[in-house]
Amino acid sequence: MNLCRLANTVCCTPPISWFLPAPKLWNRREPLRYLHRRLRQGVRFLEGLFSADDLASLRVLDVGCGMGDKAVAVALAGSPAAVGVDTDPEKIIWGRTLELSCGTGRASFVLGSGARLPFPDCSFDLVLLLDVIEHLDQPLVVLGEVRRVLAPGGKALVTFPPYLGPWGAHLWKHVRIPWAHLICPETQLLNLWREIHREEVARGRIRTSASRARCIMEADSIPELWSLNKMTIARFLELLPAASLEPTLVRLHTPGGLAAPLTRLRTIREYLVTRLSAVVERPC
Repeated sequence: MNLCRLANTVCCTPPISWFLPAPKLWNRREPLRYLHRRLRQGVRFLEGLFSADDLASLRVLDVGCGMGDKAVAVALAGSPAAVGVDTDPEKIIWGRTLELSCGTGRASFVLGSGARLPFPDCSFDLVLLLDVIEHLDQPLVVLGEVRRVLAPGGKALVTFPPYLGPWGAHLWKHVRIPWAHLICPETQLLNLWREIHREEVARGRIRTSASRARCIMEADSIPELWSLNKMTIARFLELLPAASLEPTLVRLHTPGGLAAPLTRLRTIREYLVTRLSAVVERPC
């Protein structure tokens, strides 16, 4: 057993695993149940940010909507019109399936790219870019499109895990070693992730599309495995003025909030922050 696998085994074993819980994975036998669980999480997330009165007049766009749980959550929370856009046709189908199962009548899904949003100028009051910007080839172009489709004074909510943080490499489904991408040999880590992923697929615990399977097997590096652009806190904050967007709120989340005071130090915070949440505004 190599050191990378040994370290991962230790992190997956109690009591350490109690502090590094694994996320619930897509269940190929009960996909709609999985989406409804994500939907409940999305509704709770939105309730912590907006009241029903706030959302009642907002036209909302979810860029990189995935399987639609966030857009449907927005509709359930009170938005009169929520639109999800994604480049993956299968995810659009799942979004429409989830909407039909909830019957809000206010959520719709469109196939399209964030780099060329298929909507007129000033079409939305709120844009969601949740765990998307770190996957983009052209993040500045997408932020420019977000600005274009926002009405003057409209806001965008952006979240992502900074690349240098404990979970920035998106390996947490199978590898629960914090900062694994920074401390483990890349080839060894990549092979370990692939081995565990194949085992999970063989056991029927997760579903992988043909295109995703090709990406996994053809990736030559950890960033390629999840199409990551290595987005950092500093780079994100530099992109905002370039896209003519103004940050009105930036929150840097750390495990349990224990390291929050250290986030004032720009170099150190890149390694401590597990998630950045920002509200940015299109100036009037």
